[in-house]
Amino acid sequence: TPGELAGDDYYRLTLTGPDLAGNRAERSVSFTVDREGPVFIFREREALKNGFARRPFRPSFRILDLEEVTILSVTVNGREAACTCRDNTLTLEEPVERDGIYVIAVEAVDAAGNPSDMEPVEFRLDTRPPVIRAEGLQKVQNDDFEKKSGDRESSPITLQNNGFEDMYTEPFDLIISHDRPEDRFTGFTLNGSELPLAAYMTENGSLSLSVEQYMAYRVEVTAADDAGNEATAAWSFELARYPAHPLRDWPAMAVRMAAAGFLVLIFRRQTGRGKRRRHHGG
Repeated sequence: TPGELAGDDYYRLTLTGPDLAGNRAERSVSFTVDREGPVFIFREREALKNGFARRPFRPSFRILDLEEVTILSVTVNGREAACTCRDNTLTLEEPVERDGIYVIAVEAVDAAGNPSDMEPVEFRLDTRPPVIRAEGLQKVQNDDFEKKSGDRESSPITLQNNGFEDMYTEPFDLIISHDRPEDRFTGFTLNGSELPLAAYMTENGSLSLSVEQYMAYRVEVTAADDAGNEATAAWSFELARYPAHPLRDWPAMAVRMAAAGFLVLIFRRQTGRGKRRRHHGG
């Protein structure tokens, strides 16, 4: 008598033995032991990062079973989804394209009547990179900016400033933030030197840089999310003691010039009085 069969598989049992006349006889029988339900392997699982997908794709499953498998239902977020089954592969007809959370469930049964005990597959599609914003910079006050901003040569500012001024005369705080909780800053540089994120991080997760030294600034920030999407933003500007646009800033210039002229006038009067006193005294 044969021993216990090891597990689900295809088997061939062969019996041999002599009959009463001494002739040797042999009989064989083939059968299948199938006590487990179909197994579905999510083919894109290795492409996921911490349960996140970064690009649209068409989900598919590899089917493992000894017998023919009948698909009873396929649902995506609780709704029936059309699929095709070919070469032991189950493929959804509609790709996953919109950002969000997806739960895919498959119900099936094999020819032996064993149901599938597949756990639903859950993942999140996130194709949107982080959005980095800057507060403290001033928008360009130029009527032609909207027309020229798309032209690298005629634009009044550097392209990476995105419409912000590139010259300032008063110190200010540059606040850099991202728009989603799952985003995080991964790099922060000033004029090519890496800055420690923790030293500039505020309680709400923004970065704060005090622009108070009169010099040229090149600030670059990188951010990433849980799906692996990355983004970089950079701003170039200068903190100067005098305005960058004398004609546009003529009111402030006029005040400074008037004040300077008044001081020169007082100096000249004081100097003139001193000369007349020395003349009379002589």
